[in-house]
Amino acid sequence: MKRGKISTKIAIIIAVALIIVFTVLISVVVKLSGKANSSAIRSEMINLAHANGNQVQAIMDSAAVQAKSLQDYIENAYVQGDALIASRDDVTLKSAVYGKEMQDISIEVEHYLLNNMWSSVASNQDIVGLGVCFEPQEFDDNINDYTLYVDKSDAADKKGRSLGSYDEYSNEVYYKPVKESREPYFTDPLVFEGTTMITAAYPVVYQDAFCGVIVADIDVGNFSKITTTSPDYKTLYASIVTDDFTIVYNSENLDTIGQNLSELFNDPKDMQKIIDGAAAGKEFSCTTVNAAGKEVTRFLYPLNVEGKNWWAQTVLQTSDMNKNTNALTIAIIAVSVLSLVSVVVIVVITIIRALKPIHGVVSAATQIAAGNLDIQVEVKSNDEIGLLSETFKKMAEDLKNIIQDIQYLLGEMSRGNFRIKTNYEEKYIGDYHEILMAMRTINRNLSSTLTDINTASDQVSIGAEQVSGGAQTLSQGSAEQASSVEELTASITEISGKIKENADNAREASRMSGKAGDEIEESNRYMQQLTAAMGEITDTSKEISKIIKNIDDIAYQTNILALNAAVEAARAGSAGKGFSVVADEVRSLAGKSAEAAKNTTALIENTLSAIENGKKLADDTAKSLQIVVEASRDVNGIIAEIARASEEESDAVSQIAGGVEQISAVVQMNSATAEESAAASEELSGQAQMLKSLVGRFKLREKEDAPAPVHEPSRNVQTTYDYKPAGDTTNSKY
Repeated sequence: MKRGKISTKIAIIIAVALIIVFTVLISVVVKLSGKANSSAIRSEMINLAHANGNQVQAIMDSAAVQAKSLQDYIENAYVQGDALIASRDDVTLKSAVYGKEMQDISIEVEHYLLNNMWSSVASNQDIVGLGVCFEPQEFDDNINDYTLYVDKSDAADKKGRSLGSYDEYSNEVYYKPVKESREPYFTDPLVFEGTTMITAAYPVVYQDAFCGVIVADIDVGNFSKITTTSPDYKTLYASIVTDDFTIVYNSENLDTIGQNLSELFNDPKDMQKIIDGAAAGKEFSCTTVNAAGKEVTRFLYPLNVEGKNWWAQTVLQTSDMNKNTNALTIAIIAVSVLSLVSVVVIVVITIIRALKPIHGVVSAATQIAAGNLDIQVEVKSNDEIGLLSETFKKMAEDLKNIIQDIQYLLGEMSRGNFRIKTNYEEKYIGDYHEILMAMRTINRNLSSTLTDINTASDQVSIGAEQVSGGAQTLSQGSAEQASSVEELTASITEISGKIKENADNAREASRMSGKAGDEIEESNRYMQQLTAAMGEITDTSKEISKIIKNIDDIAYQTNILALNAAVEAARAGSAGKGFSVVADEVRSLAGKSAEAAKNTTALIENTLSAIENGKKLADDTAKSLQIVVEASRDVNGIIAEIARASEEESDAVSQIAGGVEQISAVVQMNSATAEESAAASEELSGQAQMLKSLVGRFKLREKEDAPAPVHEPSRNVQTTYDYKPAGDTTNSKY
């Protein structure tokens, strides 16, 4: 799309738009027509189901009428006779069915039942047979189990038959449910004597007592009278189902009669759809899948069968139902596609013819883009394309004139001539005017710049000479500074050596002082240990003194005991002489012990006095040593500080020496740079002279004292600037 022709793009866009519009239109038309067609078909199928339901309803109602007429007669007979089994003396007639004698009222009822049954069965094709079944002895005392039944052959032969004993018919589906519910009951389809039928059973009740059942057999085969086929829908069939969805009739498959409708589905969900729809008791439709896997649409219409909803069902395959809609859809799509193709072709041809002249304009634009302004555009039309062609042609001519003028102006400026003017000022209109203004600005700025360069070259030349003289003076001064710095470096190096030597001596003194301090610390520890030992000796001597005192006390007590013993011995007389001798010895021994304890005490006291003096001297010595240790530590710290200060002075002097060396190198470099600057200044002066000679080649405009500010001119307005070139008295316009 980006590289295609405009005619192709427009054709594609219009085609896509038409396709979208036609697609939407077709979708809407198909949807509406399909909806209308489906609605019509659904209405048709519902009406068909309704019609079928009415026909079946008529058959069921006909049978119900016959059964109810018999029911009413029998119940009225009970009322009139006050009981069929009432005892009477005139029992002379016999039953036409059993050949037994019965009461005359029983004979009358039997006669009425037979005539009515013969007439009804013979005249009504839908009724297979009519019958009655009574409870034991409810009809007549002489016949215990009375039943009467008439079918088509019996009606033709004018006779009736019995349905057997009570034990046989009491459990039949047409009797037992009616007896239990006392409500009308319709059986599921059953086969009797080769005929498929439905039995309608009505109860006979008298004074709230169940007496028997009236039965009417309906021929299911007559349900074929309903509409079961259609020339328009080949898959159409009809069926009748009971309120519990038992199939009563199925035109598609008669073998399914008696089955439940759920047996025809593979998916229970399909049956649930029918159950949910039937819950409302109104006509409805739903879509299911049959046993063959085909999708079918079912239309069900309710039948009122004695208060219960039976259903008339019309069924056809969904594809068959929608075939007309599909055919209509295909026809609409085909017509729409043909119309769309025709419209697209007409539009494309029209667009291509209308846009064909634009190819010449595109070719001219391509040549202009390639730099070729000699173009030929021939379009014989007055529409937009013709105007576009003329505009392109005029644009190419203007561009060519502007380019030639720019080439001329730039060529003159490249040759040094700035006293020029444009030859096509009237062509510079619109945005082109900016180009003219830019050219004038370039001319003016270059001329002004070269003039400034010429002036600056003179000033550079003068300045270069001044720089050269200053550089030579600076070079001489730098040489003298370099000599002084070398002498200063030698002196600082010698000072640095002396300081390093002092630092080494200070470190050695600090080491020796530290060693002496360690010895003093060791002596101080020994003195402290000696002081501790003296304290222990003092404590031990005090303990010995206590012991001697105890010995002295013992001697004193012993002496007293000896004295007491002597007194007692004196009292004893001659018998105590021996004991008196012992007491004297003990007293003597106590005296000696006391004397020894006294002497020992004196010695210990002298020892304690000496120990106290020794301890005092040891404490004084320890205090002196502690003072010496602290002084040694202070001296050691001072010496260490001296050593650190000497090292820091040595480092500082080394840094100063390095700085001086750097200063010396810088001074020498400055000296060399000054010499080079002098040489460069001379070279710069020569270059300035050469630059001035080069600028002199240009023909420059004179610089205005106060140039007017440049304002952006409005579009399509021609602006003229007047300049006074140097050496030219005429006005030049550029």
